[in-house]
Amino acid sequence: MDVPLSLIVARSRGLAGDLAELELEKCLTVTPEQLTFTVLTAMSDYDISKSKFYMGEGKEALERYIPQVVALINAYVSRKHGSNLVEMFPPGPTVMRERYLFRSAVYDISLYGYSVLIPVVRISKSPPLRSLITRLFRLTENKLRELLGYRGRLKGVNVDADMDDLITRFLKREFEKEKQEDKGPAVVIDREKLERLQSDSEIVRTMLTVEEMNELGELEDSGFEITNEESELEEVVEKEEIEDEIIVTLQSLEPELTIEEIQSANVDTEWEQFSNALSLLQHEALLALMNEDGTQTIQKLAVANGTMSELLIDEINDIAMDILGDLIIDGEEIAEEYK
Repeated sequence: MDVPLSLIVARSRGLAGDLAELELEKCLTVTPEQLTFTVLTAMSDYDISKSKFYMGEGKEALERYIPQVVALINAYVSRKHGSNLVEMFPPGPTVMRERYLFRSAVYDISLYGYSVLIPVVRISKSPPLRSLITRLFRLTENKLRELLGYRGRLKGVNVDADMDDLITRFLKREFEKEKQEDKGPAVVIDREKLERLQSDSEIVRTMLTVEEMNELGELEDSGFEITNEESELEEVVEKEEIEDEIIVTLQSLEPELTIEEIQSANVDTEWEQFSNALSLLQHEALLALMNEDGTQTIQKLAVANGTMSELLIDEINDIAMDILGDLIIDGEEIAEEYK
């Protein structure tokens, strides 16, 4: 099933033991976007429940963003090294667990037997992976403390600079997006005022038209009249002046480029270079962002290709900075100047 195991048992006693191991294996290898805070706490040596920040204003943010950060790093490692976190930090050998079938049900034992053997990989027992998850917990807490204006930082948090930068940009982007959603749209159009302005402009246009008609009528009444001969003469003079200007301009032009120079100048434009530098997935992501449901589409694309939308956007922006000298994606939308 696509339903996370954690959601099935969340209302009972939560995940523990083999269930937690199975959920961790599934999420870290197949569906990282379904990672939950509760499951990840089994992977951390840092007891975050005792943190003053967690017990106070940071609880909601930590439970929301820590799973996303771990999924982000898992996708980053997969893209960079070609293997996910579980493959990079392999756990111990698979352990076969015996589980009874239908303890309180009546069924045909001859068909199904008493029990079934389930292979379980003890992912939570991998020391290198536990160390990384622990550091990600602490680093995420420090970043959230900074963003929420909370005093004090956890010490001794050592993570690769690339990961640190990626997490920082991700959390800042998420916070900015959340603030913008709380503020609402930057411009709100009042339809009543718009209709009133349109009506007023129509009235003004009508009044101006009437005034012009009155002025023409007064000219005709005064005996002022433009004959056909005069109008034709004016047209001839204008044509001669235009022809003279064209002749003078053509005579002043001198060939500045040879054929060889023109051919050598026929190089790719910056936009062509940018397009050629993008992968097929990045092309699809850019096209998706041009549509109204671009955010949802790019998230689906990222999941289908074993990455995250944030990583895709960062990669596209990195290429844009190298070639165009500017970011082409702002937040999760195409920047206004490139629409």
